[in-house]
Amino acid sequence: MTRSPFRTVTRFAAAALSVAAVGAATAAPATAATAAAPKALVGLTTLDVQGTASSSLTRQKVTVGVSAPAQLTKANTTRRVLLPISAGTVATNSQITQTGSLTFARKVKGKRHVVTFSKLRLDLDAKPALSAVVGGKRLDLLALDLRRSEYTATASTSSVRIVSTRASLTKAAAAAIATKLALTSLKPGLLGVLGTTASLPAAGSTSTPGAISPGVTAPTPVVTQTAASLDIAADTLTWHVRESFVQYLAQSGPIQASGGATLGAPVAIGGQPPLIYDATFVPAGGWYDPSTGKALLKFTGTVRFSYPSHGIDITVSDPQIQLAGTDSQVVVTYGGSSASSYTGPGVLATIDPTKAKQTTDGPTQTWTTTPGYVPASSATSVFAGFYAPGDPFGVFTFSLTRAS
Repeated sequence: MTRSPFRTVTRFAAAALSVAAVGAATAAPATAATAAAPKALVGLTTLDVQGTASSSLTRQKVTVGVSAPAQLTKANTTRRVLLPISAGTVATNSQITQTGSLTFARKVKGKRHVVTFSKLRLDLDAKPALSAVVGGKRLDLLALDLRRSEYTATASTSSVRIVSTRASLTKAAAAAIATKLALTSLKPGLLGVLGTTASLPAAGSTSTPGAISPGVTAPTPVVTQTAASLDIAADTLTWHVRESFVQYLAQSGPIQASGGATLGAPVAIGGQPPLIYDATFVPAGGWYDPSTGKALLKFTGTVRFSYPSHGIDITVSDPQIQLAGTDSQVVVTYGGSSASSYTGPGVLATIDPTKAKQTTDGPTQTWTTTPGYVPASSATSVFAGFYAPGDPFGVFTFSLTRAS
């Protein structure tokens, strides 16, 4: 199976939740999911649309869509469905309730026909599936090929994680779509790659169950200044934001900068019109320890990401580069005017300086195009769960100059 371009190295995604694998999760007998009352959960289910069933629908001019609060994004040629999670029960057999609906539409003789799958729910039992209600009846929409390495859960914290599992259109769902849309044929088959991250809201979190919101966790510093540390006289930081995210937001407007931060010139990437991808921040000092190679680089300035009709209004301010080898990270202060915005310090990205182009010019060291990754989180990933923990989220170019 061809993995979605949204997915990257699974060692990062595996760290998304500190959960224990449920050994019998996919082999338990089919029984009622649980007698416990569903709990309010935060998180997101994603479906990257691809495969034989998807191709068949495209050939027959069927479009896949969603109803709010679900969202549909696109990067390159891959469509991604975003389904917020509102509630669930986690046990041997788990059920995770989604919000929003999945739709299939086609024009027949000039008239648009639509079939809607509503009340979406992940049923993680002996026959794992994404089920839905259509025509007043619940049926399995997508059968999930869950393997033990792809599914982790723990009942004590109501945490569930599914990493890139095959999701195939069922015979019943294919028949419902073909009948409603007057298709010549539609066979069951692969419709996409599905992933899920869900858990109880973190203590003090302002994330709203059922809303796509940036549920991040408070940062733990990975560097500590010592007596051997040297002050930094000058430094630079430019963040090249993940291109697909910028292109998605461009439907509403460009990213914005304030507080001293500046934006780069618009450039045309991937067939898109010229857009702004780069933000540069103002240096604010820091320190460097030559004995350990650890450093703290401070900056000021704010960048805003906004898509009001989709409930997105996030600001990123005053970034810090914490250099500590493979534990390096970028910490920022989040804000935003929308009700679901997270406010406070958080890890914007983990970074890997060893994969950057490193140069030294006297007392100045520079790391160019350092890859950044969405950090692990107890709920959804930073920036509204658009990407799974471990997915790339742009690159960072920075430098430090030791004081003489």
